[in-house]
Amino acid sequence: MTAEGYAALQQELEALKAQRPLIAEEIRRAALDKDFRENAPLQAAREKQSHLETRIRELESMLRRAVIVDDRGDGQRVQLGSTVEVRNLASGAIMRYTIVGPAEADSKAGKISSASPVGRALLDRREGEEVEVEVPAGTLRLRIERIE
Repeated sequence: MTAEGYAALQQELEALKAQRPLIAEEIRRAALDKDFRENAPLQAAREKQSHLETRIRELESMLRRAVIVDDRGDGQRVQLGSTVEVRNLASGAIMRYTIVGPAEADSKAGKISSASPVGRALLDRREGEEVEVEVPAGTLRLRIERIE
């Protein structure tokens, strides 16, 4: 995992932990209604608390197991943290990806997982190398144009 990804997960964890007292207060207020059988606000607050605690446990586990990599790289080979420009050899389109750990992947931001088909195909390759990647839409042929 990159240092940036680790910091983002830590930030999310702290924000979720800050919600704990707010949800506990929601539960307390909802419990004041003594009719527990049909207390939808109480059930909703407890469900919210359950989801929150589940996500907190997931994040704590990810952060405990995380190995932070040096994402600066040498620019010679694609590695975790590298930003890569690739050309689709069929269409000529240039795409820019940053290779990140699975927990950091965000396709809208151009961050692809090192465990994805494209990520796996690009890892440890050099500029000018061509790769073929099997994706649901077929086979992609890509050439690495630049590594940062």
